[in-house]
Amino acid sequence: MFKFGLLKISMMNKKTIISAIMSCLFLLACTTKESPITKPEPEDVQPEITYKLVRNYFIKNSVENENITELKIETQSQMDSIFGMAALMGPEGMPTEVDFENQFVITVLDTLTSMETEMKPVSLRKEGDNLVLTYEISRGGTQSFSTHSHLTLVVDKVHDGNLKFIQKTN
Repeated sequence: MFKFGLLKISMMNKKTIISAIMSCLFLLACTTKESPITKPEPEDVQPEITYKLVRNYFIKNSVENENITELKIETQSQMDSIFGMAALMGPEGMPTEVDFENQFVITVLDTLTSMETEMKPVSLRKEGDNLVLTYEISRGGTQSFSTHSHLTLVVDKVHDGNLKFIQKTN
């Protein structure tokens, strides 16, 4: 009888443990997670637009700008009046080709400076009729020479619009 009593107690413990586990699982299943609050984007804001960074071009010495200049270039003659080609050796040494019948160029020309400068795109988005380029300029230490940096993108004409620029400075 003593053995039977232990067996009975042990069966009750098993039932109690199983009941406790089932209760916990039930309670966990009933809880809901709060989703983070997200700010809805305006309906006229589209996802980022794809573009190509222009490579192996330099700003001609005849271009003098006292302020950062933001431009849209729609013809080869406009491009040639600002930029010269700087072909290098190797497969990636050729300047980026631009087909002005199907593409246009967006460029940001920095001023001539002796400070180390890095310009990079943050985003290119369509907002209504506007094409908004957000870019970043980082300045470093002084160099022993001057540079005329630029950020230049090639964009398909299907994304054409009025240009707006947003500069972020580090």
